[in-house]
Amino acid sequence: MKLLHHLLGLRRPLVPVYEPLLPLSEHDKALVQRFVQMDVDSRIMRIIDAGESADLSEFPLLQFAIAADLDLHVKLAALRRIHLFYDHPRAVPMMTELKEKKVIQDLEPYLSIALQQFHLIDGDEFKRRIYEANNADA
Repeated sequence: MKLLHHLLGLRRPLVPVYEPLLPLSEHDKALVQRFVQMDVDSRIMRIIDAGESADLSEFPLLQFAIAADLDLHVKLAALRRIHLFYDHPRAVPMMTELKEKKVIQDLEPYLSIALQQFHLIDGDEFKRRIYEANNADA
């Protein structure tokens, strides 16, 4: 994790869901550095814009948002749009890793929807995951 902080030149601590694939290119580092300087609403809008463009060069932004953004709503906005980046070479490995890590249930149902859109879970697994997330507090 210290390596990620060093590569991105970040001062605030990150709480990653998984360790993003490294190394980041100079473009990716600059993209993320600008992103973390924004307030929450601006980060959400930036994720929405990146998702709507479906420009594969924007993938590192969504990857970072899912992996390390401290705001749940930013993570959810990125998860809602990550399927648009299916063709990016790091997208399927990232989603596979998220599936295997059994990440926090606060990301449901968006995580399971994304996993299903990537064809990493079937309908029965989707229902099971949603049921477990809804009954975790019970």
